[in-house]
Amino acid sequence: MKNNYTLINFEVKDKEYIERTLEAFCMNFKEGITIYKRVGYYKGDITYKIYIGNLNDTQSHEYIYQVDNIDELKGWLYGMVQANNGYMKLFKGEL
Repeated sequence: MKNNYTLINFEVKDKEYIERTLEAFCMNFKEGITIYKRVGYYKGDITYKIYIGNLNDTQSHEYIYQVDNIDELKGWLYGMVQANNGYMKLFKGEL
């Protein structure tokens, strides 16, 4: 299966860090995802903006979620997969 994601402005080490979680996300959500790493004026000013679908950097769309570090991004991707596979039912007592 071809991965349906686009990573914009990512370094190789960042991509390698989230790759397994990102692949699991893509297997659960066929629409695809685009993640844009925005680097500000100083070293610690980094934001990851998440968009639905495979976009390129010239398209203009509203982001659906934003995180401030790569660990939070990885956690968000993991949480989306867990929620999609019914783990939220455990909290509602529906199993």
